[in-house]
Amino acid sequence: RRAAEMVREKKPELAEEEIQRRAKVIGLGAVKYADLSQDRTLDYVFSWDKLLAMQGNTAPYLQYAVARIRSIFRKLGLEARAPEGPARPPETDAERTLARKLCFFPLALEHTAKELKPHFLCTYLFELATEFSSFYNQDKVMVEDSLAQNLRLTLCSSTLHSLNRGLELLGIETLEEM
Repeated sequence: RRAAEMVREKKPELAEEEIQRRAKVIGLGAVKYADLSQDRTLDYVFSWDKLLAMQGNTAPYLQYAVARIRSIFRKLGLEARAPEGPARPPETDAERTLARKLCFFPLALEHTAKELKPHFLCTYLFELATEFSSFYNQDKVMVEDSLAQNLRLTLCSSTLHSLNRGLELLGIETLEEM
């Protein structure tokens, strides 16, 4: 019900069936993520406001990052994958920071599996989404320079893949739009 209110507030023009579908994905994801993002050996306080927040270490924040990346590719009329053309190396601080964070995805998975603590993966995904947000706010993706755009689309595609895969492993669905 609370997730449906969120969706309805943001997109009142949606059909009720679509509102309910999105609400189910967001609500279930929020509950799962709230549980899995905590160290299983510690207690935590359950809070609807916290777990449905669009800011902070929550499933809706990660789901929104996925939807935002998909939107970039939709606006360009491209498949959500790395472009085939050449790209330049990362030059800006935001590009380099995001590229470095992406390199740690396999290590985050390995550490999570080794310790049997899914909160390690949750922390990584949150940090990745945060780095992507910084990158997105600092560097335009749709630029005239094809080498820069190809790099930035590659970073977007890699971030999308890591977020999707990580959330899938946690049993959390994503949406095309939020």
